[in-house]
Amino acid sequence: MENLPLFATAVVLGNMAGLENQGLDGLNGFVALYLIIRMAFIGVYITHQTQGPTYI
Repeated sequence: MENLPLFATAVVLGNMAGLENQGLDGLNGFVALYLIIRMAFIGVYITHQTQGPTYI
């Protein structure tokens, strides 16, 4: 994962800043949303055939 350092830094700094862990706007929600978006990107990257624009 090419942006793992940025992701890990965001999670660690959010934890150090005292952000709440639970809920959609907490750290757990951030991590879940990030992973869902990355999985969608990987799926599109693998299955995309043409040079046209994608929706992600």
